[in-house]
Amino acid sequence: MNTNLTKQQAWNRAAKDGAVLSSITIGASVISIVIDKITAGSTSTITAALMMAVSMLLWVAKTGGSYLLLKRQLAAFGNAAGNPGKLFGYGVKVTLFSSILCSAFVAVNLLYISADTMSAAWDTVMKMYSGQMDSNSIEMLESIKEYMPVYSTVGQFIWMYLIGIIFSAIISSSGRRNMPFTPEQEDRRENGNVSDIQ
Repeated sequence: MNTNLTKQQAWNRAAKDGAVLSSITIGASVISIVIDKITAGSTSTITAALMMAVSMLLWVAKTGGSYLLLKRQLAAFGNAAGNPGKLFGYGVKVTLFSSILCSAFVAVNLLYISADTMSAAWDTVMKMYSGQMDSNSIEMLESIKEYMPVYSTVGQFIWMYLIGIIFSAIISSSGRRNMPFTPEQEDRRENGNVSDIQ
C-alpha cells in the first residue's frame, strides 16, 4: 500500500470512509423510522416499552458499531500513512464527512419522511405549555416551528462531529501509547543511530 498519500488522496479516502461510517447511523435511523411507522397507532404500554428497548439497543449498536468501524478505518490509514500522529487528523476528516451525510439524512427525515410526526410532537408540546405562556410567547414559539428542521440538522451535525472528534482522539491516543518513539526516532533506531534518540 502507498505510504505517501497526497492530501487529495487522503481527503478522497476520508470521504469514502465517512460515507461507509455514516451508513451505520443512517441504517439505524431507518430501522427506527420504520418501527415508529408500524407502531404509530398503538397505545399499548407493552408496545411503548418494546419501542424504548429497541431504540436503546439501536443506539448502543449504532454508537459501538461506529466506534469500531472508525477504529478499523484509522488502523488501516495508520498503516498506509506510517505516522500515528496523523490518525487524529484523518479521523476528524472521516467524521466530518460522516456528520455531513448523517445531518443531511436528518433534514430529509424531518422535512419529508417524518414531517407529520414532528408536527404532531410540536402540537402536543404546545398544548401542554400553552396554559403557562402568554400570547406573545406562544406566537414566538409558533414562528420558530418552521425552522425546527434547520435547528435539528445543525444540532445533529455538531453532535455527530463532536462525538467523532472524541472517538478519533481516543483511538489516536491509544496508537501513540503503543509507539514509544516518534516516526523520525523510529527511522534512526532502525538505521542503527540509537545514540541520536533522546
